[in-house]
Amino acid sequence: MKERETHILERHPGDYKCFMENKQQCITNPDFIIKDTKNTGTLFMIKKLADTNLNILLRLVLENDDPSFKNSIMTAY
Repeated sequence: MKERETHILERHPGDYKCFMENKQQCITNPDFIIKDTKNTGTLFMIKKLADTNLNILLRLVLENDDPSFKNSIMTAY
């Protein structure tokens, strides 16, 4: 986790700030949800913001997955 945060801060500082300020709203109240037909249990959560859109690729744990798995954010842009 820390490695990913460091990567984003170094290479995408503006995106990091946008993500941190809007991630909760994007996941809990997205404007669009698109099912990823190539990857089971994966959704694109899209939130329209004033100057851009926040796109979060979310992997959901399914009934037949390993019980130790957790829902996770795969990427955001």
